[in-house]
Amino acid sequence: MAMLNFTAVNQTVTTSGNTDPLDTAGLGQLSFSASVSSVTGSGAYVQVEVQASDDGTNFNVVHDTRRMTTTDIQRISGIRMSGRYYRFAWFVGGSTPSATLIITATLKDYSPTRTGSMFRYDDLDLKTGGATSTVYNTFSNTEVGVMMVRGNDTSSDVLIKVQGSQDGANWHDHTGSFTLSPNQTINKDFSGCSHRFFRLCVDTAATGGSTATCHALWNSTGGA
Repeated sequence: MAMLNFTAVNQTVTTSGNTDPLDTAGLGQLSFSASVSSVTGSGAYVQVEVQASDDGTNFNVVHDTRRMTTTDIQRISGIRMSGRYYRFAWFVGGSTPSATLIITATLKDYSPTRTGSMFRYDDLDLKTGGATSTVYNTFSNTEVGVMMVRGNDTSSDVLIKVQGSQDGANWHDHTGSFTLSPNQTINKDFSGCSHRFFRLCVDTAATGGSTATCHALWNSTGGA
């Protein structure tokens, strides 16, 4: 199996930017880790995107991370690259932000007979009715799972549901509403999924007590 390991970024970032176009060299599956350290500045954050292109000039978003506001690391695995070229972009916000950003990556052969995994981990505000999580792209994989983790806050139970979409714009309920209580973890797994995009949606918001958030860890396999 052909494989390429490399460091794409290792620098202090104070403004948004991106790498030069990178050539997939015929290797169709990308995994990477993005880590930040020494974060300073009021409300400072760093968010990383993978972008793909057929011509090396016009890029579209393939996958992104959650916002990182303190020392943090995120690992994204098994992204199927649809274009010949790709690049890493980072978005920096806050007042006088500064952070050390390191992105390491692995490219390898893509084979439809192998299963790949892709992850996103982000925050969902459980105290806002109708709030939705960041959209998760399954990349046409058909076996989808999500782990929902709620901290030990003091707000009431919340009703939440999983929604799916073919185009990322028109959404349908993939599940009915189910209860997520403080200090609870729920796993949901779906087989034979036809939706390409998924998200969580707050059906009935939590009330009272402290701030309530849900962390979502997505996984999908079985792509063709």
